[in-house]
Amino acid sequence: MFRKLLNLFRPNRLDADLREELEFHRAQTSGSLGNVALVQDRMHDASTIVWLETTLQDVRYGFRQLRKAPVLVAAAVLSLALGIGANTAIFTLINAFLLQFLPVHDPASLVLFRDGINTGVYSGDEFQTDVFSYPFYEYLTAHNDSFEDLCPFRQGNDRVILHVSSSNGAGPWERAKVHLVSGNYFRVLGVSAAAGRVLAPSDDSPNAPRAAVLSYPFWRDRFASDPAIAGKTVVLNGTAFTIVGVAAREFFGERVESAPEFWLPLAFQPEILQTKSYRSARDVYWLNFIGRLKRAPPWQARRLR
Repeated sequence: MFRKLLNLFRPNRLDADLREELEFHRAQTSGSLGNVALVQDRMHDASTIVWLETTLQDVRYGFRQLRKAPVLVAAAVLSLALGIGANTAIFTLINAFLLQFLPVHDPASLVLFRDGINTGVYSGDEFQTDVFSYPFYEYLTAHNDSFEDLCPFRQGNDRVILHVSSSNGAGPWERAKVHLVSGNYFRVLGVSAAAGRVLAPSDDSPNAPRAAVLSYPFWRDRFASDPAIAGKTVVLNGTAFTIVGVAAREFFGERVESAPEFWLPLAFQPEILQTKSYRSARDVYWLNFIGRLKRAPPWQARRLR
């Protein structure tokens, strides 16, 4: 087998050796070998791996032909590159939107109260059934028989002006995206903190200290993964918030396409939106809900199986 593999890369020497051997045998048999060319072909096939030799010959021929038409080769390679790149991008989107679960605890037990078909943000008529008021959330919580926990969150992200104070009190103004969520948002989703802590129900009160949670990419890129980030202050739309922690590295929120830089408690909607409070308004529809289903009792689970 080793000799056959070696013969693939020295075909001229192999043919010369075979001709020499045939000449020797023909001389010994006084020319009675029959069809010498046919005998030589059979000896050649026996001395190499035929299918592999044919493949190598085809490859060599292909490269010789490509060398003759470099423009065609360049066009073909470019077309292949564009096609592969486009397919990779499409698969990445489909994989993110359709194939992957949210990076949260037990995502199969979460229920989203009918969101939009694209990014979870509805942009049609304001009187819809897929966004709700805060009083409706309170009603659902009081009459809940199906969920272990239920959390509301602002429909979409909000853009704010961010100011990060430096050591001398000065610093540039920047733009950032914030997501207003309930205090139990991270608890319902089962998301932990990469640094510090996440929001808690006690943070979601107008009288509570103004707490903020950073996204992991923003902490890494804007704050250089500062391990002492918890306790630092940022100003969002003119209101100071204290950073209490950083969300888990893989967590981007409940929307695949639009990850925020900050998560803030719903209680501070007036400061972020610069409007009156929506908390008691029955005619302002601004929230989506996610609930975690209650687990079936063991006897019921056995019966379902």
